[in-house]
Amino acid sequence: MATIGVRELYFAILNKDDETGVEYEPPERIKGLMNITLDPQISEGKLYGDDTLTESYSQISEVNVEFGVNDLSDEQRAKLFGIAMNEDGVVEEGRDNDIPYIALAFKSKKSNGKFRYYWLYKGKLSYSQEQFEGTKDSIEYQTPTVNGVFQCREYDGKWRAKTDEDNTGYTPEIGQNWFVKVYEKPAAIGG
Repeated sequence: MATIGVRELYFAILNKDDETGVEYEPPERIKGLMNITLDPQISEGKLYGDDTLTESYSQISEVNVEFGVNDLSDEQRAKLFGIAMNEDGVVEEGRDNDIPYIALAFKSKKSNGKFRYYWLYKGKLSYSQEQFEGTKDSIEYQTPTVNGVFQCREYDGKWRAKTDEDNTGYTPEIGQNWFVKVYEKPAAIGG
């Protein structure tokens, strides 16, 4: 089903990702999502023998992400790019900023009126070009575009969670809670 819109961008700082589990801070919303692009990069290997392809293998190596928003507040920039905001409310950026790993979530409206939900589990954003332009006869908005590279988590090798409201097994509670915390499949009870 084709998508016809995108909205509700959230990020959550990733505090831990190792063989024992993952821990995220509560998600925070970035208002004004205009567009987002996910571009998975695939590593491929091919093995030939007897003049023919005998084996092939492919896997996701990374996912390039680009999104455009109406604006990023200085508080959001500070969190997303590991920047300190001083007591005067001034963001001071330098070469030693420690950009954190984050998770990123959004939803997209489908042409049937249902929604598709996404969580990208682990990635780092990078600085993007900033452009400023003087006023002319007509007003042209200058908005930020943010780039990042996402990867599989160390904990379980997963890079994203995705669901549609019309999937078998989907319940309204999944959509209602999608942005409350980073999605993790609930543990089975009674094992």
